Amino acid sequence: MTTLYLRDVSGIHVSARIVNGWIEVATPVFPRGRRQDVDRPQHRLPNCVPIRCRRLKLYEPVLAELRARIAAAKATFAAPREAPEQVLSELERLAALRLTGILSHDEFERAKRLLLDTPEAA
Repeated sequence: MTTLYLRDVSGIHVSARIVNGWIEVATPVFPRGRRQDVDRPQHRLPNCVPIRCRRLKLYEPVLAELRARIAAAKATFAAPREAPEQVLSELERLAALRLTGILSHDEFERAKRLLLDTPEAA
């Protein structure tokens, strides 16, 4: 079994022949059409799933959903993060507000968690 992370997938490709075909998941490790073993059929590679062409219409909604999830994973993974200097200056500003009494301890901790993007922030 091969584990592929959605953020690493570069594409989902469907290859259909007359009766059978395959769905190929392309990644940097498994680029599209890569033949590692010339004696091994394409649909038996670890990044390919064999299909029956007559059922191809049934797979289309699932493939569309998978492509949408891949796009969402890439967007989340590629989201730009603030520069460390900006985070540090914002933390210093929050600490100054805390020391002057403008922010309570709980408000400071919550703002800090939001800034550092930790799961406990919500």
